[in-house]
Amino acid sequence: MHDSLTGVHINHLIQERNVSDTREVTIEVRGMTCSHCEQAVTKALKSVPGVAEVRQVSHADGLASVAAGPEATAERIEAAVTKAGYRARVKG
Repeated sequence: MHDSLTGVHINHLIQERNVSDTREVTIEVRGMTCSHCEQAVTKALKSVPGVAEVRQVSHADGLASVAAGPEATAERIEAAVTKAGYRARVKG
């Protein structure tokens, strides 16, 4: 979409706004023991509405991090990881 009055692409502005609405979320994940576990947690996190990017999942550290918008609440993130078979707690 293009606004002829300002010459600005509106879609570009919407994308920039969505990027700026994201925040870094760190999650403690218990029960991961291998790379397969990391893949399962990654898939679970990607399924959460509002998760823009899964940045890291480490079974060695027991941590995951995502870039997430406001609709990716701690409850939704924790529920998705729990449903995948792991224990999760979003760090404050």
